[in-house]
Amino acid sequence: MFACDKECLGYKTGKLCSHVVAVAFCENQLQEFLSKFKVGRNKRSPNVTSLTTFGVNASAGRKRPVESRPQRKSPDTMTSVMTIEEPSRGTIADVLASDSGGAEAEASSDPLRITIRRSRTAKPVVSPITTTPFQLINIAGKIRKCAGCWKDLKTGPDEHTRNHLDESLCIRHKEHNFIWIESHQHWKQTFENKHYHVFLNCIQGRNPTFDAKTVHLGLNHTLGAEVQHLKDRLQC
Repeated sequence: MFACDKECLGYKTGKLCSHVVAVAFCENQLQEFLSKFKVGRNKRSPNVTSLTTFGVNASAGRKRPVESRPQRKSPDTMTSVMTIEEPSRGTIADVLASDSGGAEAEASSDPLRITIRRSRTAKPVVSPITTTPFQLINIAGKIRKCAGCWKDLKTGPDEHTRNHLDESLCIRHKEHNFIWIESHQHWKQTFENKHYHVFLNCIQGRNPTFDAKTVHLGLNHTLGAEVQHLKDRLQC
């Protein structure tokens, strides 16, 4: 009644395959077609499900199982302790200091826990700059701190000798400095303006060769009452 291609393995074996079953179903003759086939001595009807799923991937249409991540095991206490110990190389602090470039080991209340802190290396020495001029300028913009005493410029170097001119005048000088870069763990050299109180001690701390007579005027007005103030503060 229905025949399949000669290359079909199921049809060649038992004259019945999923292809002819599908055609018979579409022609509304499936029951009549199957009644003509009896399998074995028990005269059982063929298994239509097996025929239609012959050669089909068994996991088709199913979701893939989610792979469970292997659970982390807690470290063996004794193994961890033995790994840290190195009797032949001295203490743990000695090992860390020699291998990590200045790391420090800090003990805690928990004998199995060690806090490691990386110590900051010494700040490089700043060589005084004599090639850039000193300037007397007005305090404006983002000028805030004195590079000599690190106090606020407008408060003056000393509250007992504070003058109203301290709120408006300062000394500017472009020079080298080093700043610590936390993310890279090193000192970075800079070349930028530094500001000082109009006070000899603040300036000479970083510039021992400072000469008040060489200060350039960068003011937007002429000097008047400020002259005596400058003489007293800069001792000239």
